[in-house]
Amino acid sequence: MLKKMTLLAMAVGAIAAFAAPSVASADWTHNTVPLGPGQNPHVLLEGTTEFNSETLGGVSCHESTATLQATGGTTTGHVKSFSAHNLGTQCTVSGFIAAICGENSLTNITLTGEPKVTITSAKDLEVEGIVLHNSFGECLSITLSGDLSAEVDNGESISNATLEGTLDTGGFGEVEVDGDLTVTPEGTYGINFE
Repeated sequence: MLKKMTLLAMAVGAIAAFAAPSVASADWTHNTVPLGPGQNPHVLLEGTTEFNSETLGGVSCHESTATLQATGGTTTGHVKSFSAHNLGTQCTVSGFIAAICGENSLTNITLTGEPKVTITSAKDLEVEGIVLHNSFGECLSITLSGDLSAEVDNGESISNATLEGTLDTGGFGEVEVDGDLTVTPEGTYGINFE
């Protein structure tokens, strides 16, 4: 009887192991080699970022920069910085904000905290906890907050990332965000997803 119970338990265990879905694992790579614990490189992303709202209008910055710090041996990282350069010439304001503050009125963008970045698939990332303070001279200040998603062009060897999603303005409605950012150094970092 004990022998039959043991065989039954083994058979049930084998069936359960076979039927259990495989869980994908992911981590950051450097030149296709997974980063180990303590290897936390900074990855530079540069390009255009646009913020558009039906009620407020839009802001388009052609020289924006973000720095991602990947955490080796994990699926996570943090956005260490976000900024736009040459605000008066490379950031254009439109719609309601431009009408009351001017087309070149953006004077400051400041990131608060370090939003968390998580690998969610072989080419997708989630960016959580964004808080961006935007100043349009002494005319207007707006804080954008929320989460965005990013998609990389090639998970194994990233050279470009697109950014999209919606941020809340805390009283002025929602702002749609789009970004097209190149990765420097190109093709050095990637995602190992199995």
